[in-house]
Amino acid sequence: MLVDCNQIIKRLDSEQELLEQVCRLIVGEGGYRMVWVGYAEQDAEKTVRPVAWAGVEEGYVSAAHITWADSERGQGPTGVAIRTRLPQTCRDIANAPHFAPWRDAALQRGYRSTGVFPLVHENVVLGTLNMYSAEVNRFDEEEAKLLAELAGDLALGLGLIRMREGRQAAERGLAETAERLALALHAGNLGIYDFNVQTGEVLVNPEYALILGYDPADFHETAAAWRDRLHPEDRELTGQILADYLAGKRAEYRVEFRQRTRTGEYKWLLSVGRLIERDAAGQPRRMIGTHADITARKLADALLAASERRYRRLFEAAQDGIFILNVETGMIEDANPFLINLLGFSKEEFLGKKLWEVGFFRNLAANQEKFAELQQQEYVRYDHLPLETSEGRQIEVEFVSNVYDVAGQKVIQCNIRDISDRRRAEVALQEKDRLLSESQRVAQIGCWSWNFTGPIQWTDETYHLYGVSPETFSPTIDALVNLIHPEDRPRMEEWVRACGAGERPAELEFRCVWPDGTVRFLSGRGDRITDTENHPPHILGTVQDITERKRAEQALVKTATELQARNDLLVRFNRVAVDREVRMVELKGQINDLCQKLGEPPRYVIPVVAAPAQPQS
Repeated sequence: MLVDCNQIIKRLDSEQELLEQVCRLIVGEGGYRMVWVGYAEQDAEKTVRPVAWAGVEEGYVSAAHITWADSERGQGPTGVAIRTRLPQTCRDIANAPHFAPWRDAALQRGYRSTGVFPLVHENVVLGTLNMYSAEVNRFDEEEAKLLAELAGDLALGLGLIRMREGRQAAERGLAETAERLALALHAGNLGIYDFNVQTGEVLVNPEYALILGYDPADFHETAAAWRDRLHPEDRELTGQILADYLAGKRAEYRVEFRQRTRTGEYKWLLSVGRLIERDAAGQPRRMIGTHADITARKLADALLAASERRYRRLFEAAQDGIFILNVETGMIEDANPFLINLLGFSKEEFLGKKLWEVGFFRNLAANQEKFAELQQQEYVRYDHLPLETSEGRQIEVEFVSNVYDVAGQKVIQCNIRDISDRRRAEVALQEKDRLLSESQRVAQIGCWSWNFTGPIQWTDETYHLYGVSPETFSPTIDALVNLIHPEDRPRMEEWVRACGAGERPAELEFRCVWPDGTVRFLSGRGDRITDTENHPPHILGTVQDITERKRAEQALVKTATELQARNDLLVRFNRVAVDREVRMVELKGQINDLCQKLGEPPRYVIPVVAAPAQPQS
């Protein structure tokens, strides 16, 4: 029987089928009246849940209501076996006091003795293998030892099946994440580089070359070529930042610089990278990262410069304490003079610190949790907040924090006012998810997937771009259309239809309306995926916030229109003034002619009148 059970364990991949066949085999070859397997649940009642049985069961298992808790229905052999992790036998059910709750039902079905054997895998009790015999005094020491060995083999088989299923699930997750990552990088026009620090060789994706105007098939990147393309004004600083990061003097590598394209023009790039490998001597060997084209953002920044200067004047002169936080890290990036004077800390004691690391906030209960709330809800308010100055003096203030969008970057303005071990595949999956999330955050890109029925699957960044929360919003097609500006809905519906038909429609620019009425400009891309071997047909796409670009375009158009209007008005005024002067000269000339006829000297000196100015182009 033991050999046959092991053959079943080796052959089957289904947990349920394995349990059912083992139960039938034990009943058939072992001559037992009934056999069943129960799993030890981790619920409040510590239920033992029957999952498979064979033999003369007649409803016994489902009505037994066995628990492994230390209670009346947990004192039988099953409950004790789970708690102690040791085999338990009852060789005479009719006279066993601890079997009282189940005795009548057992005797009615011809059960006279029972043996219970815990299923233990990797020090965890999965459940029990329960056997019932029609004979009294069955399950002697030798038989119990054999059955305990069988239970151990069965537990090992269950563990192997679960491990296989877990590995397969992790592999599926890795494939799906890799697919989403590749699409996000392509749709977001993100260049990826893999830099061998020691040889200077750099592997890049096609988008890296395309950003610089090169054909990916002919493009070969090296550290030397990269340095040569740097703008002369950026070369020294960018090189120093990279050197400091590789030397461990910087916690992160994140730098903006200009690169010369194939046509000789320069583009602004944002490079974010991470050192992932060192050699045996601890020296940097391999670094990976992304390049993003931020030229449009730089142009928009120039348009915002005047506004920022005005804000700086207000910031410095405000009679409220103000400090600015990094929305991702909670790091304090700026503080105004009023706050410094109010709390008595120097500016250096503010800058570069996280909110909960600064002395006056250490008494703020659960502050890190509140910061996470602020990131999600974008608003936190305290009407009476106790703070402590540098001198130890207690004061109460009103504290209001809001998240603002400044030139496409989110910041927090405060007015005073951040599991278990995984197997290698799961760790790799987490790293892929982290890289995907980081890429989406850097590029402000959300991903989505829809299988033509039911809800649309959104990433966290997609919820953010539409101004909704996954806790309160279910992204169905109808709900999505309701978020679109009424004037753009027909185009969106046609675009979704084209994606579903596999027509590969062009990028769609549209407006969405947040629940608070805010209108944002978004850009959508999508493609029909027909890899039906692993997934049913579905649409996979991205969405990106282009509001700041649109606003910059609108601001430029408005400024040009206003300048033209002023120029036209100036020309009209000039013409009117010149016409009036000409008429005065003519009148004075007539008076002088009359004086001449009367023999009198001329009364006026006639000036030369210039021709009207021509309109400025």
